[in-house]
Amino acid sequence: MNKQIFASELMARVWKLARFLIIVGLSFILLYPILYMISMSVRSADQVADPSVIWIPKTYTLENFVSAVKYMEYDTSFHTSMTVSLTSSILCLISCSLAGYGLARFKFRGKEVWFTFVIMTLIVPAQAVTIPMYLQYQNFSIPIISPIMNIVFETPMPDWLTVNLIDTWFVFWLPAMFGCGIRAGLYIYIFRQFFRSIPHELEEAAQVDGAGYFKTFYRIMVPNAGSAYLTVFIFSLVWYWNDTFYTNVFLSGKSTMAKALSGLGERIKAGIGVNEYRSSPIKLAGCLLFIIPLMIMYIFLQNYFVESVEKTGIVG
Repeated sequence: MNKQIFASELMARVWKLARFLIIVGLSFILLYPILYMISMSVRSADQVADPSVIWIPKTYTLENFVSAVKYMEYDTSFHTSMTVSLTSSILCLISCSLAGYGLARFKFRGKEVWFTFVIMTLIVPAQAVTIPMYLQYQNFSIPIISPIMNIVFETPMPDWLTVNLIDTWFVFWLPAMFGCGIRAGLYIYIFRQFFRSIPHELEEAAQVDGAGYFKTFYRIMVPNAGSAYLTVFIFSLVWYWNDTFYTNVFLSGKSTMAKALSGLGERIKAGIGVNEYRSSPIKLAGCLLFIIPLMIMYIFLQNYFVESVEKTGIVG
């Protein structure tokens, strides 16, 4: 009996040790890039090629961050990224929640077909629709007026009724406003799944009290969907923040954080004239400056984010 107890205790301790080692190993793999960036960004250029310096620099310096802020034009890029990301994410929350609520609660002909189209938008590459989108934004007109001019009056849209939206915020705001932003299909899916899990009795009670569909949505559904809104907001903000494809195509005249970081090496080479190897501390400092806003946001919202992911049914 004592041998069985000893064996069970030994197996329990071995399992705890193995679990501890697995967690430490996975944590190191995940934290290694960040630790490496911190180590490289606070050392001088002459310590990059020093074999005696591995993790802890001999001397610390903040010149790399100063140079990264200068060559990234950090204040302008940060303002542009925040304007695009924050506004587009808020618009995505409104439009995608309405679309998800409609697909979850209302019955209409072809609902499953429309939902299939929404999911299919996730597998369509952005490159496939870039040219039509660029031409549409370059000669943007009100969708209702253009068919009237072409069909009724048999004349093309006059120049004074068209506007060029390239290099303006509206190339991101308009798709987000109508539920067509970056990864909008995923956000509609998240809202649809969440709203389907809310009991119908809440809606019925609101309708008995005289509330219409829209009032029921913003008085009953929205307060109960805080976890879904938080999940979609974080996902949307991160994707807009990291985007380089759409910003390079539609915002060629404006610098975002992602664009500034991708072109940091060329700017350093043109400004200082150092080689790729010696400029690595500045580029890694730029990487830290790029992810710091997202890290701060996640630090404050991590508990709510983990809870919201579990409630929206993304995992499992």
